[in-house]
Amino acid sequence: MSIYSDLPIYEKLKLIRISMGLSQFQVAEALDTNETRVSRIERGIAECDGEILVRIRDLLDVKDAPLLEHEMQIFMNRMWHLYALQLDGRVSEAKETLKDLKCILKLPFESNMCMIYNLLEIRLILQEGHLPIAEEKIKALENTIMNDFSCTEVSKLFYVCKSFIAGYKGKYKNTLEYSLKTLEHESNFIATDKGTYITIGWAYYNLGKPFHAMVYLERAKIEYSSNPASKAIPVLNRNLADCYMMISELKKAKSIHEKSLMQSRLANDRTNISFTLSRLSLVNEKMGDFGVALAHIDEALEILNTDNREAYKPVYVDFIYYKTRYLRKLKQYDQCKKLIEEGKALPGCDELDTISFEAEKCLMNLKDTKSLDYIENVVIPYYRDDCLYDSALEYCKILEDHYVKQRSKMKALSITAVAKDILQRMLFNEEI
Repeated sequence: MSIYSDLPIYEKLKLIRISMGLSQFQVAEALDTNETRVSRIERGIAECDGEILVRIRDLLDVKDAPLLEHEMQIFMNRMWHLYALQLDGRVSEAKETLKDLKCILKLPFESNMCMIYNLLEIRLILQEGHLPIAEEKIKALENTIMNDFSCTEVSKLFYVCKSFIAGYKGKYKNTLEYSLKTLEHESNFIATDKGTYITIGWAYYNLGKPFHAMVYLERAKIEYSSNPASKAIPVLNRNLADCYMMISELKKAKSIHEKSLMQSRLANDRTNISFTLSRLSLVNEKMGDFGVALAHIDEALEILNTDNREAYKPVYVDFIYYKTRYLRKLKQYDQCKKLIEEGKALPGCDELDTISFEAEKCLMNLKDTKSLDYIENVVIPYYRDDCLYDSALEYCKILEDHYVKQRSKMKALSITAVAKDILQRMLFNEEI
């Protein structure tokens, strides 16, 4: 039985035409009729006689089989084409295709197809950076998907979207979990997104496992070797450079970022220019070049603020946080304090961001016992429990150095013990 056997013939014809990406003019030309007649047939004004149906079968190349048996496959092929457009980063074309395929939602009895459409729509929303909308939509579908669907394609796309959302929110353990699940769901129709390997590498990096990250990032390099112009390449390069930075190969990290930045500037890819500048600023911070780091993050903020700040609210907050660090290290305390308050008031500022901003405020006044207590009892445990081990160790090192200078041997040893525990988690935590 057809997936829309209960629909009038004129509605079927319109759905088939749209599913193939054809205009009324193209159909009319192929059927040796005029566009007005096709329009009238699709609106139910003119009758669709047997001659037209025969021509449609010829057009769809289904001469030896009933037309309706092929309707499902026609639509699914268009759906996978939509997914391919998303993987290639061709967002404008994907939006037009999504709009054309919206008629699928008129077929509620074909639940898998409708759900795949909804998930592809959410993925596209995420590609455009609209996190709150995507999060609301995926939440509305989650119970239904988990309880009522066993379709591999639905499960795969669901975890792709969940991974995107977790990544945007800085929940790297969840990002890793969902990304690995997308690899588990093999599908004959949906190819594994090459970017999944980048996402897994990025998650491992943020969980303090640079060598695990490099395994997946190197796999991504192989996957993208046939497409060096892919928009994913700058992201891949940034993540590789971050791994080198984490293992203190700073010159290597800086070289990768500078090469990537040059390529993005030549392509006038302002978003990737902004993102690469922000990562390059972190390398310069590690190298002690705080003035250069500040210049880089200022340019990154200017680009993001001018072009697409609304779509990248969490990223904008991160950039502001980086700037507060550089201002503190340059001892520009008044500017730093003012920027901290501005950062905490930003729409994209979450609990982790707030704690990070407060930590910067405390680091400007380590002589204050309350500041030391906040870092030791709030900041370090929060970062540790959120698996942000590298950042937790950074704060441990700051406190340890402070207590050594103050000749507080017992306090220094206490922080050393905390740092050792974090290192143990990094090295031997099998959950990640």
